[in-house]
Amino acid sequence: MVLQRADKPLVAINCAAIPEGLIEAELFGYVDGAFTGGRRGGSTGKIEQAQGGILFLDEIGDMPVGLQTRLLRVLQERQFTPVGGVRAIPVEFALVCATHRDLSKAVEEGKFRSDLFYRINSLQLRLPALRERRDLKDLIQRFLLECGECDEAVELEDDVYGLFASYSWPGNIRQLRNVIQASAILARDHARIRVADLPEALKRDLGLMGGSKSTQGAEMPLAIAEFETIRRVLQSVNGNVTRSAALLGVSRSTLHKRLRETGLR
Repeated sequence: MVLQRADKPLVAINCAAIPEGLIEAELFGYVDGAFTGGRRGGSTGKIEQAQGGILFLDEIGDMPVGLQTRLLRVLQERQFTPVGGVRAIPVEFALVCATHRDLSKAVEEGKFRSDLFYRINSLQLRLPALRERRDLKDLIQRFLLECGECDEAVELEDDVYGLFASYSWPGNIRQLRNVIQASAILARDHARIRVADLPEALKRDLGLMGGSKSTQGAEMPLAIAEFETIRRVLQSVNGNVTRSAALLGVSRSTLHKRLRETGLR
C-alpha cells in the first residue's frame, strides 16, 4: 500500500553543515544520559521526526562512512536505535537525498558505500547549474519582486543583465539571490540596479575592477564606495554580520577585517 504523505512531516538535515561528532545524534536522536552536555530527557532525531513522512538528506555525499553504515541498516530493517539506547524503534519514511558530489566516483574512491549508493539511487534527477538554465531572466525578476530589503521593486539596467547572462554563477541560485538582494539595497536611490551597485566580490569576478567610474561607485573613490556599500548592507539587516557577508559575497572574516579598516566596528 502506498502511503499518502502530503499531510505528513518533511524533515530535512544538511549532512555537510553539522560537525561529524554531532550528526549521528541529530539523525538518530539520543536517550537521557547518552553523553555529557546532552539535553535532559534526551532528544528525538530527524529519522523519528520523519515518521510516516519524508526524510530529506541534503549533501549526503558528505555523510561520514561510519554513519552511512547505520543509515543503510535503518533502510534495510526499518528500525533504529537512538544513541545510547537499547530499544529499537520501528520507523517508516520515504528517503530523498541530494548532493553536489559525483557519488559514483566517490564509491570508486572508497569514500561512499556502494551498497548504500545502490539503495538510494532508484531514481536520479539532475538539477542543471544556473549557467545551464534558460530561465535566468525569470529567476532575476522573481528575486527582484520578492526582495524583502527593498521598499519598492527595482529593475536591472541592460548592461547588468548582459553581465549576469555571461557569468558562470559558481554559487548557483543562492549566489544570484544574494547578489540581487545586495544590489537592490544599494540601488534604493535610483530604483535601477547599475554596474556600480553590484557587490565588489562579483565585480572582481567579472574583471570590472580596473578603475572605471561605473565600477567604483559612480564618482566616489573605491574606498568611499566600499565604506558606503558595507554601511548600507549592514543597516538593511540590522547589523547582522553573517547575513551582510552573504549579501556582499565575502566571508565573515573578510567582512570583519573590512569593518575594522573602515571604522564601522
